[in-house]
Amino acid sequence: MEWRSTFPTVSLLMLMLMSALASNQAQAQHVFDIKDFGAVADGKTDNSKAFSDAWDGACHSNGTSVVLIPSGAYVLGPAQLAGPCNGAIEFQIKGGLRAFDSPQLISTIGLHSGSLTT
Repeated sequence: MEWRSTFPTVSLLMLMLMSALASNQAQAQHVFDIKDFGAVADGKTDNSKAFSDAWDGACHSNGTSVVLIPSGAYVLGPAQLAGPCNGAIEFQIKGGLRAFDSPQLISTIGLHSGSLTT
């Protein structure tokens, strides 16, 4: 087989490979690990700010983003997750999330016996 007959085949394969790599890079996800924003997995520390900061980073990122809650026990109080965002956001929850258990917090948001008061 001479090179003239294999050149178009090799060129087509290279073009397909480059296209697949470009497509894969376009779909790359940005991961926002809450630990990178100061979250502590001790089951006691309020991680609301770290959670909100990770959300904000993901929200302002172009393309698909992932908010990662790695293994461990994370305490979470009220957190506002607002948009609109620049792309889709997914959550990967590998750890545990527990509601913040504080009498001050409960009185602040008006929570009594598991229901909200108006």
